[in-house]
Amino acid sequence: MELEEETIFTVMDLCKFGVKQEIQAQYGYGERVRKERSQISFHCKYPKCPAHFNVAILDQNKYKLIKIVEEHDHSAPNDKSQYSSVFYRKYLEHYFQTDDNQRAIAQLNAFKDLEIPLTGPSIPEMYAQKPRAIK
Repeated sequence: MELEEETIFTVMDLCKFGVKQEIQAQYGYGERVRKERSQISFHCKYPKCPAHFNVAILDQNKYKLIKIVEEHDHSAPNDKSQYSSVFYRKYLEHYFQTDDNQRAIAQLNAFKDLEIPLTGPSIPEMYAQKPRAIK
């Protein structure tokens, strides 16, 4: 994808964008924070997959998309052990910070707000949370 114009994200926009990348990949993304550069790099967690995107941290709730590689290579062997979506967890953290008493509704709202389909390949593995994982 060519970056033709500036793309600025809020935390929620970043979560939505990341979920769309994960659904396209049918695999979760990982996160690497580079404090010295004020950047966060998100990468497909499939072994040896080159897909990733980087954002610059503008402030606590603003991020600028600075690089994206959308081509996935999932030809390497896969161990099938993956954690749930980093963007889904980030959404739930944000949700709990603003409304701590609504844990039962949080996952349903996450699926709605982040536009996660209720069915599809890899959806249960990427977005399933055990109760202790979201405390």
